[in-house]
Amino acid sequence: MAVGIRRALFAGALCVALLAAAGLPARAAAEQARLTIVVEGLRSTAGVLRYWIFDSAARFIKKGGAVRSGATRIDGSVVRVTVDDLPYGEYAIAVGHDEDEDGDIAKVIGAESRGVSNYDKPLTWYPTFEKAKFPVRVAELVIVVPIF
Repeated sequence: MAVGIRRALFAGALCVALLAAAGLPARAAAEQARLTIVVEGLRSTAGVLRYWIFDSAARFIKKGGAVRSGATRIDGSVVRVTVDDLPYGEYAIAVGHDEDEDGDIAKVIGAESRGVSNYDKPLTWYPTFEKAKFPVRVAELVIVVPIF
């Protein structure tokens, strides 16, 4: 076997061994994304912006159904949230402006602003996961979600 081929095989085996030692599958780094959610149209800086990321219709807009969620302070009409290490797949995002910081978005439409991925109109109801979903198949992705 040529020396160059042996070196390449050794280097590849070493990479796999190092990833395994770190507890990571060999392809994990290539199959995870950094997702940046850009929320536009916030009416005030009061309270926090809450976000939820869903990966299926069965979990979409269900309490406890988000695969990732969080809250961030608001410092203007646009907020950026970055989510690292999101496995490749299909996702939908819901966001809400929790103005009173009670941990919930008011159930009455219009009481607190909200938005959903792939939806650019004021919400009178939540769209389906099928309408809200988008593919994550690249290392870095930016999704803009208007809030009304």
